[in-house]
Amino acid sequence: MDNRQRVMEYFYKSNKTLQEHPITMGVDTIVTFTGSAFKIPPTAKPILRLNQTYTVLMPEIAWQFEDKTPYVSGAGLCQLAALEFGKGRVFVSGEAAMFTAQLGGPNRIPTGMNVPNAKENP
Repeated sequence: MDNRQRVMEYFYKSNKTLQEHPITMGVDTIVTFTGSAFKIPPTAKPILRLNQTYTVLMPEIAWQFEDKTPYVSGAGLCQLAALEFGKGRVFVSGEAAMFTAQLGGPNRIPTGMNVPNAKENP
């Protein structure tokens, strides 16, 4: 979460949260919706990289956040990364909704590629 706000997260090439990679050619902005972050090995290539504005919350019970919920800085962690393996690549994501087209909750709110702001996600 950017500054502990529960909103869509925007990753931009302009601030280097969206990294240059063959899969991001022609893409300037990617939107994610929640998820988590992870460390990558030196051989992996970051695609979505968090910076110092991100906080990774670690609740004891999923989706139960309080002021006292433990957290760590997201600086340097990734939400999407690629690793060459054999003759191919492995992509690892800490967020799934960005790859979907959902209508969530009782109000059927668009999430994922259905969101107009996520037009470059596909």
